[in-house]
Order: sequence, then structure tokens, then C-alpha cells
Amino acid sequence: MVRDGVVISEASGSENRTNSLRMEMRAVIEALSTLPEGSTVTVFCDCRPVLDLFVNGAQVTPAKPNLDLVTQLLRLNKKHSVDWRWIKAHSGKPHNERCDELCVQARSLPR
Repeated sequence: MVRDGVVISEASGSENRTNSLRMEMRAVIEALSTLPEGSTVTVFCDCRPVLDLFVNGAQVTPAKPNLDLVTQLLRLNKKHSVDWRWIKAHSGKPHNERCDELCVQARSLPR
């Protein structure tokens, strides 16, 4: 998490038998869950399927993959004022590159 250009916290994690989309969603869920209700926040995300939920109005149906995480994201989005922004992955943006480093580190940890 970054406030006024300064990193105020960072975290990472891993799960067995998952995929990158679920981990992208989990990262946003974990970040939004740490905020006081009603926070104003900008989420920079390089994952189009996550952004599509909020930016392009993707339809959510019971058959939608990852419905458990989608439901959590939708609930958290309603609790805060969230500005969703796409950022190109691996484009040299320092905070995005740091997120990638944390992901690589988490994948290499024993489970």
C-alpha cells in the first residue's frame, strides 16, 4: 500500500492449487480488507479480468469462475470509494515491479 508516494505496507502470500487470477483477486481483497470502511482508494491493477468487474461492468453469474472471490471483491468495493485503474505489467513502474517481486518470492517459499 502506498500513500503520498511512500510505501506504508506490503505483503504477499501463496496458496496451494490455485492460479494467478485467484491470487490477483486475493491480493486486492487483502488490501481492501485492511482499510477502514468508507476509505477512498485507488487500486492499480494489471489484471484485466479483475478490472472488468468494476470498469467494464462484467456480468457475474453463479456459474462464473472464482465466484467466491468475486463476491468478496464486490462486497469490499461497496464498502469503499474505489477508483480502479489499469497499469501495464512489467512496464518499469516501481510499485508494480515491487508487487511482481513479492509474487515471485511468495511462489518460491515452501508450502
